[in-house]
Amino acid sequence: MRSLFISVLSFLIIGCDSKQNGFLNEEKKIEGLQESVEILRDQWGINHIYANNQKDLFFAQGYAAAKDRLFQFEIWRRQATGTVAEILGPDELARDIGTRLFQFRGDLNTELSHYHPEGKAIIESYVAGVNSYIKEVLKTPEELPLPFKILAIQPKLWTPEVVISRHQGLLGNIGQELQIGRAVSLLGPKKVKELLWFHPQEPGINLDKKIDSKLLFEDILAPYFAFRKPVHFKSEHLKKDYQKKDAMAILDRYNDLSRDSLALGSNNWVVSGSKTKDGNTYMANDPHRTIAIPSLRYMAHLVAPEDHPSAATNAVDGHAVPASHFGVIMEWQQYEQAVEMMKANGIEFVIEPYIRFAGREGEQATLFVRDPSNNHLEFKAFRNIEMLFARDLESY
Repeated sequence: MRSLFISVLSFLIIGCDSKQNGFLNEEKKIEGLQESVEILRDQWGINHIYANNQKDLFFAQGYAAAKDRLFQFEIWRRQATGTVAEILGPDELARDIGTRLFQFRGDLNTELSHYHPEGKAIIESYVAGVNSYIKEVLKTPEELPLPFKILAIQPKLWTPEVVISRHQGLLGNIGQELQIGRAVSLLGPKKVKELLWFHPQEPGINLDKKIDSKLLFEDILAPYFAFRKPVHFKSEHLKKDYQKKDAMAILDRYNDLSRDSLALGSNNWVVSGSKTKDGNTYMANDPHRTIAIPSLRYMAHLVAPEDHPSAATNAVDGHAVPASHFGVIMEWQQYEQAVEMMKANGIEFVIEPYIRFAGREGEQATLFVRDPSNNHLEFKAFRNIEMLFARDLESY
């Protein structure tokens, strides 16, 4: 498992990789986060992201996704913005024209909020995370993934419009609709219903009187099909130094990824319970996506602030005490020295140092801080160490 701890103690980027107990740990300080974020990467490469607030949660998701899939992100951005011809030449001009024709032109804030009540804030945070990584890697362009070098390009920043691009919408029957319209124009709706099977209802297929049927026979869907087609890399797109078989094999991975997903059918297979060990029937249903490396899908486990272990608290003496924390018991003098050292070094307290049960037998001093991995730590001292395991200090 790989751990990536992202904190905001400063805006300088400092990182270190170290192998400890079989784990690869990396800590970075990234501008744009409000609090510390923890990302745990499991053996399957899936990121488990823990944050203390929603903004940081989706910021970290965007950052991690861009770090893992930067080249895919750049090609997606170009497909969404109609700028593929800039890198692949005039053959892609029709695509870019189609893309710009079908771009969303309504109120963006309303559209983003359509997906979720807080869709605007979520998507903007995600995009900010994507852009944070892009800005970071552009400081050392020699570290860009190989496909960028092969094509002699660099990634550019995202906008929220890229996230809602229609170029990857699950749309499939517009061509069929046009063919039916043409058939109705030539044969009439009654004859078309005799020749075609419409299921499950009896649709009305009469052409609207406002439609000029002659226009149906023009290539009116050319811009649509141009912007919907997958990007396909060719050897002539490569920088001359890379126009070799091995380099083309790398881009072929993305060509495979871009194959038309609609060429695959849904409900691919069903196994009867008579053929399974546990007697259950299993169905692989509705994949609609080819299996490729890298995958088009990018999975991540997001732990919302309310689910974060560090977010749960208990009320004690008017303080919101973190329910999950590590405790350190110190001698009274050591505790006082530790408090002075923390204050001198500008340590931020989750709960400021204070005295409980002052002047009584169970008197104790306590404070709470967070470590760089966002774990809560309690430092505590007892006037009388023998009271450490007393069950009811208030009675003393």
